[in-house]
Amino acid sequence: MPGAREPARAETVEQEATLAALRALVLRAYPSAPPELVTGDTLAALVASAERAEQLARRIAAQTLPAGQPPRDPLPLPVEQLSPSAKIAHGLRLRR
Repeated sequence: MPGAREPARAETVEQEATLAALRALVLRAYPSAPPELVTGDTLAALVASAERAEQLARRIAAQTLPAGQPPRDPLPLPVEQLSPSAKIAHGLRLRR
């Protein structure tokens, strides 16, 4: 019966190759999606996981400050209510 297993194995290899090609295309369509998060065994599953991965990457990027950039201090009061010296200090901080 080894001959009966050959076509089934060849079909499985072909399906795996097709799925790998589809995954590569999905990754090209969703370039900001982390590849390790794009999984699935159908085109619909691959696209859905790529969309989730891209959303996650955007959420993380929005929460992350670039290296070396300190967070900005919010003003304690509206500018109109600051003293003249506080307004000057605030203006100088904005120029940096």
